[in-house]
Amino acid sequence: MSKSKTQTHKAQHFVPKCYLRAWIDLSSENKKDIEPYIWVFDKDGSNPKNKSPKKIFTETDIYTIHTPDGQRDLTLELGFSELENRFTHIRDSKLSLKGKIELDELAYLHVFIATSQLRTPSMRDFHLSQLAGIRGRMEDLEIALDSKTPEQRRQYANMSPISSSNSKGLTIEDIKERESEPFHKVLLPMLKVILPTFWNMSLAILCTDDDVGFVTSDTPCVWYDPEAYKRSPIFRGPGLMNPLVEITLPISPSQCLLLSHQNLTGYIDVDEDTVMNMNRRQIGYCDSAFILNKNKLNPEWFNRIPLPEDAWEFKSQNAS
Repeated sequence: MSKSKTQTHKAQHFVPKCYLRAWIDLSSENKKDIEPYIWVFDKDGSNPKNKSPKKIFTETDIYTIHTPDGQRDLTLELGFSELENRFTHIRDSKLSLKGKIELDELAYLHVFIATSQLRTPSMRDFHLSQLAGIRGRMEDLEIALDSKTPEQRRQYANMSPISSSNSKGLTIEDIKERESEPFHKVLLPMLKVILPTFWNMSLAILCTDDDVGFVTSDTPCVWYDPEAYKRSPIFRGPGLMNPLVEITLPISPSQCLLLSHQNLTGYIDVDEDTVMNMNRRQIGYCDSAFILNKNKLNPEWFNRIPLPEDAWEFKSQNAS
């Protein structure tokens, strides 16, 4: 008797294996007794390994909710699986052939792009650090309030982010619940914010026939602001409403999706310099590993570009 889905689906991919298959080394498909593989490199370009897409970028029960009765709720994992199937069909039947994208297909692409950024362990850990900071401040405030008089506590209550369990405000228990299930509690609210903006952005598909082409990584979707260097480091986060923000997601060695507020649409053939810059960006923003379709690195991907003369660092020095 086959195992039920509540007993399986334990090694869950935070970068889908169907997505990674586009980077299969074609030479491996003809080798006997060897499963087709992709090339995995450490962030600094060292330690190359050939791995099956099935065996990388997984974490046990990363999307599973463990219910009080001991069951495993796989709603999110199975939902991702359906989205991945939709994306794979669109990529293989439309994008790879430079076909016209219908509106419903565009909507699925938007969701796939957004979740590619939101579902990674690095993004989970970022949200957990933010929640831990909020909880810490709330707990410190509770301790401080314990030393106040009843009248002082009443005055603080109207300003405090801490709320009783009977009020509509955010409680420490709410924060702890979000910390225990970060993907389930954060993913949907984030999508509700991101997707309407995506719909008002332009989608371009960058195309190349370069031998290596676009690389991908353990954080495949990158948000990038080309003028972030002009601001103080604490304000360099790529805001979605920034008119210059670029959201990129390589979907194969030959194609990369680009969402922007610029008037860039359709299939755009790009030169080697563009591919090199995209790969430098992809590797720079990866967590610990990136992916190629062959064991072939370009040293220029790892060159650090000097800060431009109008960088905030230079303006700050001049001001002082």
